[in-house]
Amino acid sequence: MALVEIARFADMNEAQVAGSALRAAGFHPVLPDEHVASVVWTDQFAIGGIRLSVPGREAADARDFITEVRASDRYRAVTAEDERRETAVGVASVLFASMLFGWPLARLKRPGRPMKAVAVVLMALTVAMWLARLLPHAPN
Repeated sequence: MALVEIARFADMNEAQVAGSALRAAGFHPVLPDEHVASVVWTDQFAIGGIRLSVPGREAADARDFITEVRASDRYRAVTAEDERRETAVGVASVLFASMLFGWPLARLKRPGRPMKAVAVVLMALTVAMWLARLLPHAPN
């Protein structure tokens, strides 16, 4: 029987937990992108997230189950806590990278070498990586 995609996840952990919850509820989930995303984790964004699929005859019930779980207060509380933690890690990363790379490089003054420009580029890349973490997850 053909597999039908019922959800996509931006995070491997969340996809595996959803698969486990479906398995515990009697469904037969498959994560077709699991190995690609675990080997080259950056590719999970390029492929549009990690797909969660089930056999066609289970698709409607499994989709309802995942929707119900995502609507629960417990799921929203855990998701909100994860987002707060990721934001705190992102802010700390920006501050650490700025102190580690930016300010010492900006103080180095050598004729003909634009060290301040290098420092600004490194800080901008760090901020861009942090902001990328705040983008919404892949659509379901």
